[in-house]
Amino acid sequence: MYRRMPLSIVMPKPKRNRFPFLDSIYCYQYYISFGETCEDACAWVNKQEKNTGTNLLTAPPFNKHRRGHTIINTNTCVTLIWFRDLRPRIATIAHEAEHAVFYCLRSIGMKHKDSSDEAYAYLLGWLVGGIEYAMKRKKKEK
Repeated sequence: MYRRMPLSIVMPKPKRNRFPFLDSIYCYQYYISFGETCEDACAWVNKQEKNTGTNLLTAPPFNKHRRGHTIINTNTCVTLIWFRDLRPRIATIAHEAEHAVFYCLRSIGMKHKDSSDEAYAYLLGWLVGGIEYAMKRKKKEK
């Protein structure tokens, strides 16, 4: 007699490598991507933004040594932080988050100097915390 297996055993949960979250202070939409090609990540962001014809983000030329990349569209305040690895190194996370912080604050006219240093530090801490949260969510979904 045929025995039916529970659906959870037959069909494993798909792995999520992508996580959107919103910065409500500066109104930037961040997308974090782990372990996929940068081209696929850009295509996903463009689809999420319900783009009508033109791409918001374009992937850079392929570089086999690239571990991460930050792509921003300052016209739409959409930022993709892409990591090649599923578990990026902390140095790569800090490096890409710093690019995103500089792009964001520069786009609103805030130059990095002693008087604005704290704003940069707070946004960097918040963004790295968001990436850490995305990594923990990704780990739980395995």
